[in-house]
Amino acid sequence: MKGFTLIYSDSVKKYIKRIPRDRQMKVVGKLDLLSINPQLLDIAKMRGRENVYRVRIGDYRALFVVDFAKKLIKIEKIDTRSGIEKYY
Repeated sequence: MKGFTLIYSDSVKKYIKRIPRDRQMKVVGKLDLLSINPQLLDIAKMRGRENVYRVRIGDYRALFVVDFAKKLIKIEKIDTRSGIEKYY
């Protein structure tokens, strides 16, 4: 069984580089689990946008778009809870 392909936006790559190393590992590890099957994790659908979900990673949240037909996940934004609320 093949998992999903992860695509990171440039802003996500930059954000991950700025957070502390131990938290980077936690975020990347959770996103790797997400690529296996997003429905296995505690994800929540975001209201008002189609196929946009959020996953909690400790103090951080990741917003992502899932294309189940193509098996693609595009990570749009990673930030703290308050940062995600401002973005969304």
